Amino acid sequence: MEWTFIIVFAVLLAAAIAGFRILHSLYQEVTIWDYQVGLHYKHGQYRETLKAGRHRLWGQGHGVVLYDTRLMEMVVKGQELLTADDAPVTVSAVANYRIADALKVSQAAQNPVQLLYGEVQLALRRVIGAEELDAVLQKKAAFGQALFDQVVPRAAALGYEVDSVDVRDLSVSGELKRVCAGVLQARKEALAELERARGQAAALRTLANAARVYEKNPGLVRLRYLDVVEKSAQGMGNTIVVGGPEKWTVEVAP
Repeated sequence: MEWTFIIVFAVLLAAAIAGFRILHSLYQEVTIWDYQVGLHYKHGQYRETLKAGRHRLWGQGHGVVLYDTRLMEMVVKGQELLTADDAPVTVSAVANYRIADALKVSQAAQNPVQLLYGEVQLALRRVIGAEELDAVLQKKAAFGQALFDQVVPRAAALGYEVDSVDVRDLSVSGELKRVCAGVLQARKEALAELERARGQAAALRTLANAARVYEKNPGLVRLRYLDVVEKSAQGMGNTIVVGGPEKWTVEVAP
């Protein structure tokens, strides 16, 4: 009796295992994480885009391609570009992007990331090539918006969403650096000379105005003269020798 029970139990267990295997072969389970999307294909044909969660796909011939939708960084290596005035500069850029449409990414190109890289390179050439060297050096931090506006439409066509594009590094050759430094020094000196000239001109205008006032009011000259004498005579032990027109002479009664 015992052996009969054991044999029956073994047969049932084997049947259950076989049934489980047969049932399991009828479907495929796929788990997609929160930061992923999955493209579901059956026999090579696109069926649907799967969101995060566990999915049970019944039947045979299923395939799921997973895409990471988290923010990614692309660094465009330094390349030598010419400004509008034919000055060579070396510029690199950085772009932050993510997958917005996985199906479009899969169908747009064989290597969509490489295409996006090329688009950032071309945008750099257009933006830098439209400005002269002085403007490029001064507006380095302001090129991000121009690059962003040019890259976004093409990135969207590839299925990407661009978060930001910015110039990372910008440099010029050693010889050009020396030239730029000389130009900058010359500008500073010219500005200093201009400020000195403005100060001298202002002083001359003040003197000219004073001369006109004294010419119209001779008495002011005498008052000014006496004021200077009074201030100079302040203190002990001062010897003052002054001269002036005879008509200013004041007789003092003994």
